Amino acid sequence: ALGIAGFGRTDYWVQILTAAMWAPLFVIGIMIYLLRNKKSGRLGWVTLMLAVASSFLNVKSLDLGLAAFEYPIIVIGITMIVWVCSGETGARLSVRPLVFLGEISYPLYLLHSTCGTVLFRILREAGSTPAMAMTVTILAVILCAWIVHVAIEGTVQRRLRRWMVGRGRGRADSPLAAALSKRVGKA
Repeated sequence: ALGIAGFGRTDYWVQILTAAMWAPLFVIGIMIYLLRNKKSGRLGWVTLMLAVASSFLNVKSLDLGLAAFEYPIIVIGITMIVWVCSGETGARLSVRPLVFLGEISYPLYLLHSTCGTVLFRILREAGSTPAMAMTVTILAVILCAWIVHVAIEGTVQRRLRRWMVGRGRGRADSPLAAALSKRVGKA
């Protein structure tokens, strides 16, 4: 609801706080997931197309330093890449850099919008070129996400696993304990 309330507003902080500028991209991801898992039909395809089209409306407020025609090409290209990678082709893409990004995906998701957007804006206002600001921002957010993954996610998962096994809520060989063990790299 907040995203819808702020959609189309040009005030930068309203956009950040409501996440309105990113709402269409979020919907694109959700629709790809639903369509790939056969949880949506024709309405899902219509929603996906509308989300792709509506993402073009916010291009000026994003301040990415792109020409008006470049952003739609990027959105369509990334949508197609995600679609292809989410299918059977994705299994062949199990290469270390992509696996690493998958492992840090949740903290990356949490940090990219807030920290990334603010850092990008600061760098642009300080006079950095869009390409330099984007490169530094991407690297900084990936580093922060990795730190959160290592320092917080791994620690919490290990403690949760020990707590569950210790309280009798789970066995060491239960599916949840096995999933938690695999996630933190312990068998």
